[in-house]
Amino acid sequence: MKGLERALPAFAAGCAAFYAAAFVFNWPAFTYFPAVNLWQWGWAAESDEVGPPMHWYGWIAYSALTGLGAGALSLLLPAQITEKAWAVLAWFVPVAAMAYLIYAERNFFFF
Repeated sequence: MKGLERALPAFAAGCAAFYAAAFVFNWPAFTYFPAVNLWQWGWAAESDEVGPPMHWYGWIAYSALTGLGAGALSLLLPAQITEKAWAVLAWFVPVAAMAYLIYAERNFFFF
């Protein structure tokens, strides 16, 4: 269980950081068109035939993969190095990512 306790904060920091970047720069792993139940790799634009796209699932997939990579990296590094660093980053990075997303979407929130 000690490994999970070391990997979970790294997963949270990696996932939050990449989700903010994927959202702002629109980097989905895949695009879903719910009107026609169609999945496409990467970014896809809306059209009259398939309707509006949903990129959120693709952002979450990339963020989860990045979080898993950060968690695996934290298990490879010595515990003395990562113990305090990940404890701080697990709180700071998601809060900073949320602040960045609010700033990036300020027109949505503040007209």
